Amino acid sequence: AAKRARGEGDHDAAVDAARALARACVDGATYLHLYDRRLLLWTIASCFLGWIGVLFAELATGSDRKGEVTRKKETRATAVAAGVSCAACAVLASRRAPATYYAYFTLPAWFARRAFLVFASAAEAGTNRFYKRREAVELLATAVAATALARTLCAAFH
Repeated sequence: AAKRARGEGDHDAAVDAARALARACVDGATYLHLYDRRLLLWTIASCFLGWIGVLFAELATGSDRKGEVTRKKETRATAVAAGVSCAACAVLASRRAPATYYAYFTLPAWFARRAFLVFASAAEAGTNRFYKRREAVELLATAVAATALARTLCAAFH
């Protein structure tokens, strides 16, 4: 429309058409920036929480992989993680989601699998350092409070 108006000598119409096109581009970029923002925020946060969970499991149990998990527990944990991942991928494929979404939505299941296997290994080897339930609850409460604080600080910048 802008080229046609320019070719016809209607400079004002060409400028208006160019402005409309620029506005549509800005609106499109804004839409892409905000698309699934909350869903992605919580999903990526759960990835970080899963990673923290794995680290917590390693530290809490003093895991040095002395105890081995039974094949049945490992197979069950892997099957659950794979099932959750496949279900997430099916939903994402039906929505024609970008490729990065597949990692974001499947990683928490694999982090949970790893944390479960570390705790199970420690339980079978008897190497769990947390013998008092109160210590574990206090540590969990501290982790939740730290996560909430970090989330609040991050939200303040956006």
